[in-house]
Amino acid sequence: MYQSLKLILFGSTFFILGFTKSIKLDIKSFIFPLALFMTFLGLDELLQIHENIYRIFELFDLFHPSKIVEVSMKMGYRSSLWILYYLPFIFIFVFWSGYWLRYFQSKMKNNAWILIFSSLCLLAVLLTEIFSSTGSFSETTYFWLVTLEETAEMLLASTLVLVGSKMLNKHSLFCTQF
Repeated sequence: MYQSLKLILFGSTFFILGFTKSIKLDIKSFIFPLALFMTFLGLDELLQIHENIYRIFELFDLFHPSKIVEVSMKMGYRSSLWILYYLPFIFIFVFWSGYWLRYFQSKMKNNAWILIFSSLCLLAVLLTEIFSSTGSFSETTYFWLVTLEETAEMLLASTLVLVGSKMLNKHSLFCTQF
């Protein structure tokens, strides 16, 4: 619950601060997607959307879970269904991070590692989720995979807050006055 509220609170705050005049347009193109991503992650975690995504897609014949499972099984994928439904968002985040990593490397060199670390945390979350939900590991291995996944989720949330805060602090008169 704490991670959900943290993501929603900071995502909403970043979104509101993005409307201030002291934030340049190019920085707004970083802050608004970050704010939406954080808020979505927080709501997803709070409402357990990804755990129940199949119920939403049962209403759409084209994306019905039975069809997705059938196709994914033919391709050799035997893991969490939510990852398949979230793939478009995952790809968008990866490309968005890659684009902004160039910015961080040129303008905020000391902080580029934060964006790299958050991307690695996302990768860790996805990989551990895939491995832990295959059902092919022992109970002990499953426990460690889930522990690693939850730790990576917490680190991802914290690094997203950190990267947004640092970006706003560097590019906002509002944040530097306090």
